[in-house]
Amino acid sequence: MSTCRPTSTPLIPNSKLLKSTIPEDQIDVAFRQKYQSLVGSLQYATLGTRPDLSYAACMYLDT
Repeated sequence: MSTCRPTSTPLIPNSKLLKSTIPEDQIDVAFRQKYQSLVGSLQYATLGTRPDLSYAACMYLDT
């Protein structure tokens, strides 16, 4: 690790993401499923290859 170089992260440190203000019953089911599928695919792709991006992707799911 002594030869490693630091790099910036794709997420601003200590940023707070806000929960959507759209009521649950007004969100289209097809849109929700597509969004969950895309985020899940992003998480899977970044899990083993880019831990810094994986952290950012997981932050969006926790909101």
